[in-house]
Order: sequence, then C-alpha cells, then structure tokens
Amino acid sequence: MYNTGFICIPWHSCGNKKFHVELEKQNLNTSGKTTSSTDGPKFPGDKSSTTQNNNQQKKGIQVLPDGRVTNIPQGMVTDQFGMIGLLTFIRAAETDPGMVHLALGSDLTTLGLNLNSPENLYPKFASPWASSPCRPQDIDFHVPSEYLTNIHIRDKLAAIKLGRYGEDLLFYLYYMNGGDVLQLLAAVELYEFHLEYDKLEERPHLPSTFNYNPAQQAF
Repeated sequence: MYNTGFICIPWHSCGNKKFHVELEKQNLNTSGKTTSSTDGPKFPGDKSSTTQNNNQQKKGIQVLPDGRVTNIPQGMVTDQFGMIGLLTFIRAAETDPGMVHLALGSDLTTLGLNLNSPENLYPKFASPWASSPCRPQDIDFHVPSEYLTNIHIRDKLAAIKLGRYGEDLLFYLYYMNGGDVLQLLAAVELYEFHLEYDKLEERPHLPSTFNYNPAQQAF
C-alpha cells in the first residue's frame, strides 16, 4: 500500500486524542515533503513541476518508443507469453500492418462465414492441424438405412489378400488411400514385386522380373 493521504479514522471510535494529533502531524509532514522541493521554484509552466505532473499522470504499464516496458506491477508475467508480451506485440502491429492478423486475428464475420448456421460450415474440414481435408469415408453423410449394410456383413467378408492382386490394382490402392493403413500394405506388396519409386528420376521404376538385379541401387 502507498501512503497517499491522511488515514481517515472516526474521532469517536478512539478516546486517545494524542494518537490523532500525532497522526495529523505525521500527515502534514508527509504532505509538506511532497510539495516542497530543492530543485527549483514551483511556478506554472516550470519544467520540474511539469515533469512531476506527467509522472503522476502516467500510471500503470507504459510502453516507451524504443519498445521497453516500464511500470510493470509486481507478480505479472514479464515474458513473451504474458500480457506484457501481448502488449508489445500489439504495439509492433500498429507500425507493421503485416502483423495485425498475428496479433489481433481476423474477424470471421468479415470472411463471408455464416456463423449462425446450424450445420457445419465445411464438412470436409478435419481440424486446424490437419494437412488434408476429410476423406469421403470420414464424412458423416446421411444415407438411407438400406445402405447401412456394413454392420451386417463386416464379419462375413473374406480377409483381403493383397498378394493375389496384380500390379495395376496395387498401384490403384496405393495412390487412392493416402495416409491409410491400406496404402502401407499396398507398398509392402509393391516392394515384393521390386516396384519402387526412383528418387533420381522422380518416377515409378518398373523393372521386369527377368532383368531384375538386386545389386542395383536404382530400386
């Protein structure tokens, strides 16, 4: 706490008048010290008085033109993850228009999005961290109950044996199931056929079984 003035205590709450007299004297001495100064006279327009008035008016956090922050309250986080870091970032965005979107963000209502829509705005949107949209099998479409046969036949279908498939079907499964476990299984089968991607020529390398040489490094 700061001693900025006389502490108001009701006179009738305490019978010790000497205590109140000493308290008044202490307050007068404190106020006299704040008003008197040896730096110069206190006239209107005086530089010293103007500086002190400006210092008294500047309360709270201050951001200097060179980017330094002063008057930080005790206990406040002072790194880039706290309010001080956000304040300096906003100040920098005022001079650099390219940082406005990073500091303040964008108003979604100005981007043509219907935020009052009861349905999903983008059904194919997976998440902010997804590198690709949702696949068709990941989207929840409304279909008639007659088409929901997976729950009835999934335990009755024969196991998929990729070793029986040809090269053309394996390539189809590989390129049409990106990021899926089926793509990895197809890649294993293609590797068994000695079909790999040639990184030097940037194209699929299709050697014939007759001319295949395991010692070659192009596969």
